[in-house]
Amino acid sequence: MLPPLENLSALPPDAVSALLLAEPEGQWFDRKSARIGARELAETLVAMANAEGGLIAVGLSGGVCEGVDGRGANIPAALLCPPRRDRPPMPTHTENTR
Repeated sequence: MLPPLENLSALPPDAVSALLLAEPEGQWFDRKSARIGARELAETLVAMANAEGGLIAVGLSGGVCEGVDGRGANIPAALLCPPRRDRPPMPTHTENTR
C-alpha cells in the first residue's frame, strides 16, 4: 500500500518510481503512459472521481518509468484536462516528482 501523498513527495524520485511501479493497479490507483491523451486521462479521472478518488501516475508504463520530460506540450495539456473537459470541474492535484 502506498504511503500518503505528502510522504511520497519527500522521497527521492527513484524511490517514488519504484513504489509506484510496485503498487498493484486497482480502484484507487492507475498508471498511464506519458503518451496519454487528454481525453483518455479525463475519462480515467472521471472514473476515479466516481469511485471516491485515487491516484493516477502519468509517465509509468510497461513496468518502467518513462518520465514526461521531452514530451512537448502534450503532457501539460493532458494534465490540465480536468478543468477544461469535466463539467462540473472536479478537484485535482498534480505533482512532478522530478
